[in-house]
Amino acid sequence: MRITDIKATPVAVPFGEDELWAFGGRRGLISILVEVETDEGVVGLGEAAAYPSADVVLAVLRSLEGLVVGEDPFLIERIVKKIEVVGTWHHVRATSPGIAAIEMACWDIVGKVCGQPLVNLFGGPVRDRVEFFYYLSQKSPEDMAADARTAVRQGFGTLYLKVGSDDPSLDVARVEAVRDGAGPDAAIRVDANEAWSPSAAVRIVREMERFGLELVEQPVSARNLSEMAYVRSRINPPLLANEASWTRYDQLEVIGHNAADVVSVDNQMDGGLL
Repeated sequence: MRITDIKATPVAVPFGEDELWAFGGRRGLISILVEVETDEGVVGLGEAAAYPSADVVLAVLRSLEGLVVGEDPFLIERIVKKIEVVGTWHHVRATSPGIAAIEMACWDIVGKVCGQPLVNLFGGPVRDRVEFFYYLSQKSPEDMAADARTAVRQGFGTLYLKVGSDDPSLDVARVEAVRDGAGPDAAIRVDANEAWSPSAAVRIVREMERFGLELVEQPVSARNLSEMAYVRSRINPPLLANEASWTRYDQLEVIGHNAADVVSVDNQMDGGLL
């Protein structure tokens, strides 16, 4: 079996509510659906988040055609290594969701040919259920309390909200409202998207701690792990690295600097599983 073509289709998906964070917002997202075709008629499906943009991901996918077309889709490690070394991605220490989408589509081909879900080929499921958190859109404290009550009624045990507004007291009020609406048992995660300075992060998180935080996500710049370690050592809730842990190499640096309690793992931002 050989790969004969790669097709990419951008898809825009609108949100039910606007997503707002410290530095902007969006009304939906764009993904690139990738089809890897083979000479035996089996088509593998992959998906690439449009980071940093759809145009960039589409350009990456075009650049990969010469490296991937003609290859055996079962030889996934060979394909990934060829992209990294011959394609020079390794040399510039960069990756792309486009690479992850190609790998994903190859895994899909493997599963289809074998007639098995990939979880079985990877050794079997570790658990039967995976919990999702409820994403609370940024609104007034009163409206967020109402949304938190709705989330708990729907069975969600973990609530996630963006913080990092220009007025820290508003952030604190929103967290307090979410706690009031969700009750004492729900877990609350806050994400500042790198908006705070180290001193501000420590002060604001300490104000929020009384409402019970499960995680504080990326409170300061991801580019300064020493600052992350400083904040981590001075707050009680666990610190989660997100922007600081896009790739496995980033994650090793975070661990080496003792800069976080938890790392966010994203196979798309890391260029795939291998």
